[in-house]
Amino acid sequence: MDAIQIDKKEETADGWRFVVEVGPDFNKIGFSVFLDKDYWSELTQGRYSPDEFVMRSFRFLLQREPRTSIMRSFHLRDIQRHFSTYEEKMRGANP
Repeated sequence: MDAIQIDKKEETADGWRFVVEVGPDFNKIGFSVFLDKDYWSELTQGRYSPDEFVMRSFRFLLQREPRTSIMRSFHLRDIQRHFSTYEEKMRGANP
């Protein structure tokens, strides 16, 4: 699986904006993702951090599609529209 690195996290009133890079050093792809605080709380019940939620979300995506197919900017809530098992996996221990 491709390496996943969170380069930046910015907290907003409603949640967090992350800059995430995926892939080897010589061929990384950058993503801008937003995580709503209420959505994070609903799915994790505080069991793991927002950073871990982003990592788990990218692992989930990379198990289902290549990094080149992932939208470059999106809200993590949007993943459920494309993959019906996403929220169930995020609530569980292993995405």
